[in-house]
Amino acid sequence: MASREAQARAFNLARRDRALPLSKTPPATLADAAGGRDPDFLRAELESRLRAGSVGFRLLVQLAADGDPTDDVTALWPEDRERVELGRLEITGISATSAADERRLIFDPTNRTDGIDLSADPILLARSAAYAISYAERTKAS
Repeated sequence: MASREAQARAFNLARRDRALPLSKTPPATLADAAGGRDPDFLRAELESRLRAGSVGFRLLVQLAADGDPTDDVTALWPEDRERVELGRLEITGISATSAADERRLIFDPTNRTDGIDLSADPILLARSAAYAISYAERTKAS
């Protein structure tokens, strides 16, 4: 894991977050879903993995260099950009209230903590608006 100084520097630069699985077994993909899998195939896969133990991820940030576009999430950065490992995430189980939680929670990429700013990428604001509509539709029958 990176030093505290490297971690602090990573939080103050333009970056892209990454969560890399610790497992050597490849995860299921959207291409797998296209093959007629159950719509909940990712949850089923997670449950299967958890029966064998915890599921872990390395949490990294890829740091932008001068000239790297930060206003277009679809623009790739070169793979040789510095990466800093911030920590690890370990999942040990699925909440018993997961299904209900999923209906009442909202992911909003513009909701952030102090010290974290949005990039100039316009998709962030569009996603925020779209997720708000999705949440309203999902909870209106409740």
